[in-house]
Amino acid sequence: MDLPILWDMNLHFTVDGRDFDANVSVSPATDEFLLGSDWLVKNKVKWDFAVGTISFGDKAFHAYRCTFDRVCRCILVSEDCIVLAKHEANVPVKMLDAGTSF
Repeated sequence: MDLPILWDMNLHFTVDGRDFDANVSVSPATDEFLLGSDWLVKNKVKWDFAVGTISFGDKAFHAYRCTFDRVCRCILVSEDCIVLAKHEANVPVKMLDAGTSF
């Protein structure tokens, strides 16, 4: 499956007072800011996966760590509803995590 791209743009942003630029693609399929390895190399960023830090020059930042202690295994719709194709809807649900049984 291809990632749908709406457009490309040059994005200016700041990290701890340092200005950066990145050429990014805008897609409705993503809701997070993503930087590729080419950008990390170009800006001499060091990512220490073992320690969980990202360093820009001499300044280190804690990287977001995704933990999967509570994983949702099942979502139950609490009432009947119809969501048409290519539409969005807020649907009342009951979520069960890995430690919950039916």
